[in-house]
Amino acid sequence: MTDEGLQPERTVLAWRRTVLAAAVVPALLVRALVREPSAAALVALGAAAVALVALAAAGRLRRRRTLRAPADPRPVPVLPAAVICAGIGLTAGCVLPLLF
Repeated sequence: MTDEGLQPERTVLAWRRTVLAAAVVPALLVRALVREPSAAALVALGAAAVALVALAAAGRLRRRRTLRAPADPRPVPVLPAAVICAGIGLTAGCVLPLLF
């Protein structure tokens, strides 16, 4: 028999790892801006920062839900999910042309 609290705990830990990994992108963009300033990198930094804040907020919401009711199956609300997706898309759209 498995412990019912393990799956929600793994989900919360996955959110934390994702936020930590996503924090690397704005740091790299700041480094790129210091070395070679460009409007595209600045827009990408803004989008990455907004996506990171939305991702952290969604992870915090998930953690609070898990603490209240570990078996709460509700997904992340639509607004944070949309902001995360839009931020990632805009960041990628601005950064990819800089790479080539």
